[in-house]
Amino acid sequence: MLLTQSAIGEQYRSSQNLDTRIALHDRFSTNKYDWMRWVFDHMLDAAPDSRVLEIGCGSGQLWKNNLDRIPSTWAVTLSDASAGMIETTQQALAGSAFVAQAQFRQFNADALPFDAARFDLVIANHMLYHVPSVDRTLGELRRVLRPGGRIFAATNGPDHMRELDELLSGFDPALKLQPVTQTFRLDNGAAQLQSHFANVQLHRYHSDLVVTEVAPLLAYAYSMARTNIAPERRAEFEAYVQAQFDRRNGVYIRKETGLFVATR
Repeated sequence: MLLTQSAIGEQYRSSQNLDTRIALHDRFSTNKYDWMRWVFDHMLDAAPDSRVLEIGCGSGQLWKNNLDRIPSTWAVTLSDASAGMIETTQQALAGSAFVAQAQFRQFNADALPFDAARFDLVIANHMLYHVPSVDRTLGELRRVLRPGGRIFAATNGPDHMRELDELLSGFDPALKLQPVTQTFRLDNGAAQLQSHFANVQLHRYHSDLVVTEVAPLLAYAYSMARTNIAPERRAEFEAYVQAQFDRRNGVYIRKETGLFVATR
């Protein structure tokens, strides 16, 4: 079963779960070139006076990891449906010169409070699969982009973190659920974008995980809403993961992720 909107809201009430998952990728990814730097690479050719909107800004990592190269003349609006995420982003960026050129707004991505053709760039970094209607949200993003403006939409593929899914379902088949990303993935995102945008291109980010410590892997598993393991079974679950880890001398997990870039 898919996560409900209330479950998604609870997942992202604060940045704790997201930060836990980011930490695993930061420590154990085989590609040491930072994902957020790689995403930002694709925006560096934007005009100096660009107006930029990010929907689902999360904990602000895209901007925190690129503070040294954000054009000072960009006007940036960072938004999220979660007030906790907005607060975390503001705290993460506090003290930087970037704060002066940024606005922080809370609203849902499928009802944007902006006039048409307001922005030059719109960023949706691993969040379109969370919205109730991808088509309606993409329609809103198209509406607020100026002609010639671009959308940057990151997502995952169907094999993303497959080995983790197999590890969890090996303990309890009920933990093998349909991935939350299925509504907007690398294999179906282009067709959805093409209904609203032109010149859709997919850029793939090549990396995997080689996890050499059990504790961060357990923390990642517990951070996911679908890993709802009863407290009385947690010791059993942790012993199972430790045994699998020892048998394999670590855990390899494939990643399948990328960035769509499309034009209004």
